[in-house]
Amino acid sequence: MGKLTERIGRMKSPEGRAYLLKRLLGVLGIGMQDFHLVVQPVPQKPLAGRLGRNIEIRAIGPDAYREVWFPRPRKFIDLRYAQGARCWVAFKQGEAVGCIWIMPGAFREDIARIRVVPLPEGETAWDFDIYIDESMRMGRLFGQLWDVASTWMREQGFRWTASRIDATNEASLRAHERLGAKRALHVRIYQLGGFELLRLDGRFRLNPSRARWLDIPIPLPDELKPTDA
Repeated sequence: MGKLTERIGRMKSPEGRAYLLKRLLGVLGIGMQDFHLVVQPVPQKPLAGRLGRNIEIRAIGPDAYREVWFPRPRKFIDLRYAQGARCWVAFKQGEAVGCIWIMPGAFREDIARIRVVPLPEGETAWDFDIYIDESMRMGRLFGQLWDVASTWMREQGFRWTASRIDATNEASLRAHERLGAKRALHVRIYQLGGFELLRLDGRFRLNPSRARWLDIPIPLPDELKPTDA
């Protein structure tokens, strides 16, 4: 009974209701993307410390990237590099076991026809698609990848970084909040055929064009604004 009660409780939460709605719409042939856009300060101190002897993290360019490393379509990888995104890959004894991507500006997403625009421009980066191999998820690899990316962001003058988190992934939301993340926007996208209907913090926008990306500016949450702003 305890587990059943816990599951029922989860279904009553906003995350649980979003999950149920997504499943229901899927049965009807309607896709739904539901996520929060969050912003957090770029860490000033390392999270994980020194790398282990068997771990190496390298910045990987488009010519060196190998599709077999991670379950991502090559067309998405090419689109990321074409926009100027940077990728760091972690290797354990020569085998790719994790990665993190950073975009130093506006980014055309691959889950929908939207372009996220972190603000203020030039001070807020976009971090996305952090992947950790299942065999490494209980260790320090996430923190080590984050440390490498954070060092690069600080060197480039970025003070904050924005990211997208699935609204049904409560654990990820809590983990980001522990790192200082604040929610900036809630976005829900309904997809049917070539049409996309965006619900952005209660406001709706229709995108009927397959060749048009809608801009979504990501404001800096009030909690993160400098006191002298």
